[in-house]
Amino acid sequence: RFCSCFIVTYNFPVSRVLGPEKVLAFAGRDVTLTCTFNITDRGDLPTVEWSKDDLEPNVIFLYRDGCETHEMKNPDFEYRTSFVMKNLKHGDISLRISNVRLSDAGRYQCMRLWKNAPKDITKVELNVGTSSQVYLYIYKGFAAAL
Repeated sequence: RFCSCFIVTYNFPVSRVLGPEKVLAFAGRDVTLTCTFNITDRGDLPTVEWSKDDLEPNVIFLYRDGCETHEMKNPDFEYRTSFVMKNLKHGDISLRISNVRLSDAGRYQCMRLWKNAPKDITKVELNVGTSSQVYLYIYKGFAAAL
């Protein structure tokens, strides 16, 4: 009898996963979800995808081929998400969510992709609270102190 044995190995890039970082925001305000990555000398810009776990579709921000892509974006986040382009070249792909809603609370994922390179993934947990407004009245003739 003759027996052959083949060993096949695959070399996949290993992903780096960080987090979850916990962030507190207040309804009606803006919040920044932090995400950074190490810069290389590649010269090209990565694909950046921000997603939220409990949504369908789950993509809330997608930057690909030098511009934001809206086709896959969840409509609840339309016109409420952005990041600062000039910070991208420094490895900062933090996401700003404007006019935070109570329904925005949950777990988010920031993913940075380059061709033939490992993925960088950062997880962020957003807690949203309601802020009560504080009114300060000053009446003429009375001493006021804070």
